[in-house]
Amino acid sequence: MASVTFDHVVKRYTADVTVVKDFNVDIKDKEFMVLVGPSGCGKSTALRMLAGLESITEGQIRIGRDIAMVFQSYALYPHMSVYDNMAFPLQMQHMKKDDMDRRVKNASKILGLDPFLKRKPRALSGGQRQRVALGRAIVRNPKVFLLDEPLSNLDAKLRGQTRIELQKLHRELETTFIYVTHDQVEAMTMGDRIAIMNAGILQQVGTPGDVYDRPANLFVAGFIGTPTMNFVPVTTSDSTATASGFTAKLPKSVPAGKGTLGFRPEALTDKPSADGSTLQMKVDVVERLGSDQYLYGQVGGGSSASTPARSTSSTRRANRRSSDRDPWKRFGHVRTSMQRASRRSGGLSAQR
Repeated sequence: MASVTFDHVVKRYTADVTVVKDFNVDIKDKEFMVLVGPSGCGKSTALRMLAGLESITEGQIRIGRDIAMVFQSYALYPHMSVYDNMAFPLQMQHMKKDDMDRRVKNASKILGLDPFLKRKPRALSGGQRQRVALGRAIVRNPKVFLLDEPLSNLDAKLRGQTRIELQKLHRELETTFIYVTHDQVEAMTMGDRIAIMNAGILQQVGTPGDVYDRPANLFVAGFIGTPTMNFVPVTTSDSTATASGFTAKLPKSVPAGKGTLGFRPEALTDKPSADGSTLQMKVDVVERLGSDQYLYGQVGGGSSASTPARSTSSTRRANRRSSDRDPWKRFGHVRTSMQRASRRSGGLSAQR
């Protein structure tokens, strides 16, 4: 078994600088777990504590000893060939030459590195160097792989290709992967589950679908999704939410008062909705991305609605998806956890 448990883990550098606060996560055997969050949220520190590169101030981390870590900077030896870089950890274990050769060539075959085994790192592309770093970890046959933002130095095309390769590798090796990234697209596309962090605090753990459809709070709702969720300050009365230039029928009654209404861009449609929900938006920018179009603008008229109510819509995508999930998420001023409503289709009309 290669499960990992963070049990009330705290990392404190000084009395007033705590970078990881009461971190609790159970990672299952053979799971692909992604730690995601903005820069400085403590995700890499959590991984480094797991690897033994940082001390733990409080709490426990329970894991077996057989782990391998892949760093953001590749950390290859420039004077060694690809073969020698991959073989180095096995040489340190004084493994027999035949066994070492078999492991290196097996990893090379998996990663498509056979044509490059005699090359030095300087003669490789960024994607090839990253695969060598992965190969150096694979040859050890670890129970757990730790990957600290391994794709951040690659260009957009290579990141997409390497994401696919990592998922295939996970299936082939059938071992536990713990992956750290600040890119929520990587988290959503690669992880079996996602642990979202902010300011050293664990915000939510769940599958990509769970955190997208049922965000635990405003931070998760705004961090997960591209484009991000829209937030509009509203006044609620029974099952209606209103703001300047904005009226929406809610799926169920909520307490009267002020709050924040969140909705995904794909909840918007250019077709009139049956329940009379409308949104008046002055469009500032249109981004045309082939199959999708994103509209950026201000909701309502006057200064009171323009600042907090930036709205983004994908009209083509909305026509396909507006009935798939409940579009409304209400966040109260005091209680920031989402009040989940029953699923119901809904839409808004954007006017230019």
